[in-house]
Amino acid sequence: MDVSELKTDMNGYGWTQCDQAEGVLKDAIDFAGDWGEFEKTTWFPEKQDMKSPDMFVFSWRIAYSGTRPTAVQLMFVRPSDKTVFYISAKT
Repeated sequence: MDVSELKTDMNGYGWTQCDQAEGVLKDAIDFAGDWGEFEKTTWFPEKQDMKSPDMFVFSWRIAYSGTRPTAVQLMFVRPSDKTVFYISAKT
């Protein structure tokens, strides 16, 4: 997998470099990172690694209750070692 394959359309739908995420997407990445730490999933990237410029994210679903995410479905890709991570989590 090459970074050039991780495209975003003119409406912003598609892949985002994690260190460039803002707003709702940034909140969803934080939620996923907190979930991974809480569940002690050793194979899933740590929160600080998710925010690396080496990681890209694709948002399939983000649900909110009030001002905080309560569910996410996200796909993360780390092109440097061709690794894909998926999380589907709900509180």
